[in-house]
Amino acid sequence: MLELNTTPPIAALQSLTQRLRDAGRAGDWNALARLDGELALLLRAVQVARIRGPLSEGLRTVLAQLQQCHEEQTQRCAQALSQLQGVMWRMSDGRSRWEAYAQSESWHEERVA
Repeated sequence: MLELNTTPPIAALQSLTQRLRDAGRAGDWNALARLDGELALLLRAVQVARIRGPLSEGLRTVLAQLQQCHEEQTQRCAQALSQLQGVMWRMSDGRSRWEAYAQSESWHEERVA
């Protein structure tokens, strides 16, 4: 566990960036949520480090890459949500037809029996 009074190592931030990218590509929403929490902790440590002094060029570069990756995953989540909303809308829109079909099938079974 990273202490808030230490600057996050560049390798930890690079690893988080790659894990975010991998989870997003896999559509692993649970992993993305977990990694988002991990990101929040690391960013708190970065805030504390900024108070102590300027961040190194290397750390700023890695943070910019992490920010871009996070934005990409946020967009990926928004697209998936939009697709899911479309599916749910189509299911809801067709519900009356499904119910009518189900009722007609049960009526047919009653006549055959």
